[in-house]
Amino acid sequence: MSCGSFVGRVGGLAVALGVGAAVFTGSGVAWATEDSAAATKADTAETSSKADGPNEASGENAPAEEAELEPEAQPELVVDEPDAVDEPDEVDEPDDVIEDDESESEPDEVPSADDEAAVTQDDESAEPDIEASVEPEEPDHVVTRKAQSEAPSSAPARATAATSVAPPQVPSWRPYPTAFDLRSAVTYVVDLAGSVVRSFLQPFAAGAPKPPTDPSLWGLLAWVRRELFNGSPTDVENPLPQTQSLTVDGDVVVTGNVGVEDPDGDVLTYTVIGRPHNGGTVVVDAAGNFVYRPMNAMAAVGGTDTFTVAVSDEQDGLHVHGLLGLLRFVPIIGSFLNPGGGHGISKTITVNITPVAGVDLSLPDDFRWGVAHSGFQAEGGPGAPVDTRSDWYRWVHDPLNRLLGLVKGVPEDGPGAYVSYEDDAVLARDELGMDTFRMSIEWSRIFPNSTAEVDISDEGGALSEADLQALDALADQDEVAHYRAVFAALRRHGLDPFVTINHFTLPVWVHDPIASRPLIQLGLPAPKAGWLSDGTAGEFEKYAAYLAWKYGDQVDNWATLNEPFSPVLTEFLAIPWVVPNWPPGVIRPDLASTFLVNQAIGHVAAFDAIRTWDTTTAGENGPAAFVGVTLNMIPARPANPVNELDVQAADAWNHYYNGWFPNAVVDGWVDVNFDGIKTADEVHPDFADKVDFLGVQYYGSQPMFGFGVAPLPGFPFLRGFPVRCSADEPTCSDFNQPTDPGGLREVLELAASYGKPLWITENGIADDDDSKRPSYIVNHVAVVQDLVAHGADIRGYTYWSFVDNLEWAGGYDLQFGLYGSDPSTPELERIPKPASIAALSGITFANGLPVSLLQSYVP
Repeated sequence: MSCGSFVGRVGGLAVALGVGAAVFTGSGVAWATEDSAAATKADTAETSSKADGPNEASGENAPAEEAELEPEAQPELVVDEPDAVDEPDEVDEPDDVIEDDESESEPDEVPSADDEAAVTQDDESAEPDIEASVEPEEPDHVVTRKAQSEAPSSAPARATAATSVAPPQVPSWRPYPTAFDLRSAVTYVVDLAGSVVRSFLQPFAAGAPKPPTDPSLWGLLAWVRRELFNGSPTDVENPLPQTQSLTVDGDVVVTGNVGVEDPDGDVLTYTVIGRPHNGGTVVVDAAGNFVYRPMNAMAAVGGTDTFTVAVSDEQDGLHVHGLLGLLRFVPIIGSFLNPGGGHGISKTITVNITPVAGVDLSLPDDFRWGVAHSGFQAEGGPGAPVDTRSDWYRWVHDPLNRLLGLVKGVPEDGPGAYVSYEDDAVLARDELGMDTFRMSIEWSRIFPNSTAEVDISDEGGALSEADLQALDALADQDEVAHYRAVFAALRRHGLDPFVTINHFTLPVWVHDPIASRPLIQLGLPAPKAGWLSDGTAGEFEKYAAYLAWKYGDQVDNWATLNEPFSPVLTEFLAIPWVVPNWPPGVIRPDLASTFLVNQAIGHVAAFDAIRTWDTTTAGENGPAAFVGVTLNMIPARPANPVNELDVQAADAWNHYYNGWFPNAVVDGWVDVNFDGIKTADEVHPDFADKVDFLGVQYYGSQPMFGFGVAPLPGFPFLRGFPVRCSADEPTCSDFNQPTDPGGLREVLELAASYGKPLWITENGIADDDDSKRPSYIVNHVAVVQDLVAHGADIRGYTYWSFVDNLEWAGGYDLQFGLYGSDPSTPELERIPKPASIAALSGITFANGLPVSLLQSYVP
């Protein structure tokens, strides 16, 4: 399961306690603020002043008509610069902000094709005409940032793999990576003041009021009334009826009007929030006319979808909506007391679809289907050798953690995949219809002791054959042979291994969480601090190279890291009993940037190493090494779409949480100071284009309630807290996370904008009685099918998880598996969940969407 599934535990109490702890420790990165002249609009809720023109796409899988995406707009956030891992005397203050097209966009935007077509009307003389006809057009496109090769280039010569000679450094005044930094405390206060100032100036961003058209006294009085007691947008009683039709391409579209008017004739802007809930697409023009297209599955069997639009008159010059409207001039607090200031309303539109015949519901012949688990979560159980050398083993067995209830469950009670892999492979292939099995190799099993003695600096930071032989001498050969046997069994049963090199766990010689916890919390040197330590990236490079060298003849598909961003919350905001505690379990949000930058360095080094040392094609087709990274992506939406604080919170989350890592390893922008501003010294060409694919891991979406500032130093992405749902609701998981297929479309469109092939490497739901999972699977796969049919380069879908397993600090309570497990039985019995298995296998064996399933599960 993704660490990101635990993110929603960060609520109001977490923030309050986190602020207190941060102030007490004296650490901090500045308040994230936004420029008053360019208020952000959520990535999930954009309004644009013009529609993108078509762009000729490259690549054989690109859509015929593809919207051109400008480079990602960067938010003008002012944050302090987190601390460096070393070389405190060499501090570069980036002065030159890169001037390119990104600076012309609104901050924090990653435009999608759907939202780019939602046009803001700038001509004040033009009255919205709800009678205007809407010419149906294809509303959804797969957007691309830049032309990228679709498949990895040929592997380099098998000699050495050199990493970057000048890795990014986090600017700070720290003498060592885990120290506190006075520099961050100073800028914290400065940026807090800046945040308030920007909030004060925000109401003036719309420009001067429109001048009166009648210079007479009565005309001036009417003008004063209009500007001080302006009417808010209101619903139209009888909007245009919706009309369903077919486009020339055979797609079903529904046209209509949002049905909002302004009593004073102010120009309205329309902003679609996220995506339609059940997986469709929609565009809204400047007059409020919309074109909605259902996903193919709904077009085939009919159904109902909804989408939400925020409608505002705020951009039509400075004006006030009565006495309460004056609160908008009170920074931040005014938005709490009177959200939206009377400028807008949000409206949810329901669309009913009549089924049509002849919809193609198939997927390409080479589309891959898989299931997944990870080593620490699933390997343990009766008969499996216990791996005591990982940080997570130490963490879940620590007496204090267990006494305080910070952890539940131990791997010894797990499903025993270490010994049941052959039987699991049979089930995955024969019962589930899979052709891929995603798994991880435990670093601490291969190298239970340090590999630091293998020096790769003697050849300019390159790995040689001699280095790999030296590593081979240090490896646990029994474990090396075990994983070779696992891969052989998978292939014997028609399954391609998809290997995650590091799925969170680290060897205890890299990260000793029990020893490091008090040292990191107190700002003292911690020699085994995991990804906070300078040397971890180099050790990870050796490990990745060794696996590629050893298993390249059995493995073609590699993921370097699993969800590199999401642990910043559970590891560095580990408030007991509020936020899940992951090792090292400290409250040090100021260390987040160091953690991320070191992982980016490690990924780039591992990518180069794998591409160098895996030169053998294990499967029938494809490259010898197809290397990527898996990203937990959670689309945030404003809880109140007309409240600017909620919009800012969603924008900040989407930019950092969903964008930081792909920005680093695809575009080469390593935001070392965590401020969201791209500067020349943060662009590293040797970090660009360091993935062959992006793995997308999606579980659900996240409404955000905004604060107006980022209260936790070091967490500029957390400008609010998530709103959770009740597990009793049909669209809510047992983890209290809202589930909606539209969120999967949203993150896949964002990921596709980086121009790389995609693979859904995790998608699933915690559902202990198997009542919600079948519908979840069918509707989320339906989104994937629709995107692929309309040109998205998505290579495969992997369900998480194959079997219920240890969900990290949460123990065994959350059940994501297609099978349950009974470790008490000698054969480690797999207990099938029939409804979910029937739904997923019905899709995989058909390599498409059976109509009978859609009729049962499409809403």
